[in-house]
Amino acid sequence: MKAIVTGGAGFIGSAMVWALNQRGINDILIVDHLGDNTEKWKNLRKLKYTDYMEREEFIEQIEDLMNVASM
Repeated sequence: MKAIVTGGAGFIGSAMVWALNQRGINDILIVDHLGDNTEKWKNLRKLKYTDYMEREEFIEQIEDLMNVASM
């Protein structure tokens, strides 16, 4: 099972990913918005995770899934 941490590059989110890593959980999707003028990416340097996704893409994929489910 994959864990999804939204806001995973922020202060609290990266602490959550760290705590998951301490429990041996590394199959993690981090969702955030790093933008052009941010150094949040530095919070991800020492963490173990399998994938990163920008929040806009994540929202689009969730909306697509919801449209499929309602058909």
